[in-house]
Amino acid sequence: LQLVHELRELTAAGLGILLLSHDLDLVRALATRVVVLDAGQVIAAGTTDVLPRTPDLDTPGTSTAGKPLLTAMNLKASLRPRGREVVLHEADLSVRAGACLGIVGRSGSGKTTLARCLAGLHERYTGSILLDDLPLPVLRRRTRDQHRRVQYVWQEVRGSFDERRPVDHHLAQCIDR
Repeated sequence: LQLVHELRELTAAGLGILLLSHDLDLVRALATRVVVLDAGQVIAAGTTDVLPRTPDLDTPGTSTAGKPLLTAMNLKASLRPRGREVVLHEADLSVRAGACLGIVGRSGSGKTTLARCLAGLHERYTGSILLDDLPLPVLRRRTRDQHRRVQYVWQEVRGSFDERRPVDHHLAQCIDR
């Protein structure tokens, strides 16, 4: 509950947050917009209304608000060189100022690969990733500012956050690197 409160405060201050989770209740509590993945494909996008009541991830919808900070268009990722073993198929999304975009889907649906592409950690992708409408290169080619503005928080929340410290403390540590 404290994490939800702190993340809400950060979005109210204008921070854009990309949240990847299996926890549909957490996504409902935080996200203003949601993308649902299944087998590497976007199957629904919109408000939290597109989330199913149960973990059966099959309901469509649409909605947007605010100015995009981070945008991905036609993002297709593979595990092997030359596009073999595609694990993400033509995903489109945007993270808007003051919004939290939730990415949900079953294990193996492509959530982590999508996040790794956006963070610059996965280099085998096609399509485009933009930060403030400018191309965002892979991590090793990013400027310090680009690296500071797009961070990856590992899925194991207890290993990523010290629950005794506020979220902005953890984000400040990423920015100072």
